[in-house]
Amino acid sequence: MKKGYKIDFSANTVIINKNFEQAAQCLNTPEFKLCREFREMGLTIARREKTEMKNRKPRPTYQQMEHYIEMLEGGETYKREYKAVRKEAETKKNPYSRVCAWFNRTFPDFTKPPVFNEEYKIVVKRREEKKAELALVKEKEEQFSKVSGEN
Repeated sequence: MKKGYKIDFSANTVIINKNFEQAAQCLNTPEFKLCREFREMGLTIARREKTEMKNRKPRPTYQQMEHYIEMLEGGETYKREYKAVRKEAETKKNPYSRVCAWFNRTFPDFTKPPVFNEEYKIVVKRREEKKAELALVKEKEEQFSKVSGEN
């Protein structure tokens, strides 16, 4: 809605945005005159609220990423990896998105409540570790089903 409004002839309404609505509340503005014309045409005026996009990945700042990595168990390894990714990303058009993509891939549980160890460091598992763990669980379930099926 570049103009601030959109006419829906099938529903017989005019959908306006917030800025257009505020401008239409002032007398003799072009928006006010347009609203009057819409009413004379018999159109109803409705304001559409912006809906937030669903399933957005977190977009932490560099500072938040560094702080999170410092809090991790084995954070030194992750910090070296982070610095290497950040240095590599400097050569790209949008380095932040590159680093952010790496961070979200490496720490998919970033937005979830953390699990701490006895030293109050965040315990994190990489996706590869989670996949390996799941494979072990499936393997044990298969072994159990074979053993229980034989009896």
